[in-house]
Amino acid sequence: MTVQPFTTRSLDYILMMFSAFLCYLALVMPLSSLSVFVTRDWGMSNAVAGLAAGAAFFVTILFRKPAGDRVDAFGGKHCFLRGTLWYTVAGCVCLVAAHEGLPLEARLAFLLGGRALLGVGECLCNVSMACWAVDLLGVEKSGRIFATLGMSMYAAAAVGGQAGFYLFSQYGYFGLVLVCTLSPLAAFFISRGRPDVFRKPTVQAKSSIFHIFRLIRRVGLASMCCAVGFAVVGAFLSKTFIDRGWEYAGLAFSACGAGFVAMRPCLGHLPDKIGGMPVAALSGSVEVAGVYLLWMAEGPYTALLGSFLTGAGVSMVFPANGSEIAKTVSTEIRGTSLSCYNIFTDIAYGFSAPVAGFFTDRWGDGAAYLFAALCATAGLAIMLNNLWLDRRGRAVVDR
Repeated sequence: MTVQPFTTRSLDYILMMFSAFLCYLALVMPLSSLSVFVTRDWGMSNAVAGLAAGAAFFVTILFRKPAGDRVDAFGGKHCFLRGTLWYTVAGCVCLVAAHEGLPLEARLAFLLGGRALLGVGECLCNVSMACWAVDLLGVEKSGRIFATLGMSMYAAAAVGGQAGFYLFSQYGYFGLVLVCTLSPLAAFFISRGRPDVFRKPTVQAKSSIFHIFRLIRRVGLASMCCAVGFAVVGAFLSKTFIDRGWEYAGLAFSACGAGFVAMRPCLGHLPDKIGGMPVAALSGSVEVAGVYLLWMAEGPYTALLGSFLTGAGVSMVFPANGSEIAKTVSTEIRGTSLSCYNIFTDIAYGFSAPVAGFFTDRWGDGAAYLFAALCATAGLAIMLNNLWLDRRGRAVVDR
């Protein structure tokens, strides 16, 4: 397959990235308000709020491998369009949870079910867009593709944090989720007109999930540990601002998203230029500084700075490590490998919020940020070891 120059595909690529932005917006917009909604309006615990925030990511752990297999078999565009429809169905289910005439237990069940269906949509949309873009532009641009895709997705986090908090405060949970339902539907109509460049391989490779995990374990574990900081900030930082009587609660998560997005255009080209390992190690160092600053914060400005540094640090960890996978594994299992790579961060996103909520209920919110800081430190240690292996010519991602 001949890959056309980037300039001839620029409009299609921009629209594809915008579609990814719209889908991820539906996932992250409720995060800044979900813990407030569950604890204040429903009177439930922080642990339940964390479970609601992490429900989507529990499901993605189970569906990543099947989603990757489907992308390898049918192509990125096919799977992305179906993923947007899963997002839309999930939004409709979450809307039922806003019905005040239902028993509280039923509303919680619909909320958890809708968040779980969001996980199915995210599984398909995430990896399918990555593979679709690699097919469009070529594997040699994989580092930039991962950076740009992440920038479009987490721009949704930067915008969604403030927008979600505003929608929730002005129109309640129903108004917020209604927007989250329409957003992926718009992505469907935008994406359906983009070119399908997938060429089905003549031989379909089959690999077990355990084999794939063995190939990518070093970069996967590092990304998993670093993702904890982002998960904890997304689930609880806005609530921390409210509980402590600080101003700018709506900006708490947006600062993290802004830091995340700011690093992508600055450093997005570096994994293709100098390799993923040094970029990942540098980014992990910044994140460690940010989450420790959150733990020690005694005012809103320090917390906002810590949130920004956390987002700026975690920003390049995932694409830098992911570019090593895309460039190393065979084409036949690229989608499956990238899907399994996402499982590592799914584990972090799925379990971090409930664990942090448990710590908050017993020892205060400072314990949640200390937990995130220790996890980020472990991730940095793994990435420094990966960099050491890379400098000595040893495989970080096995073939």
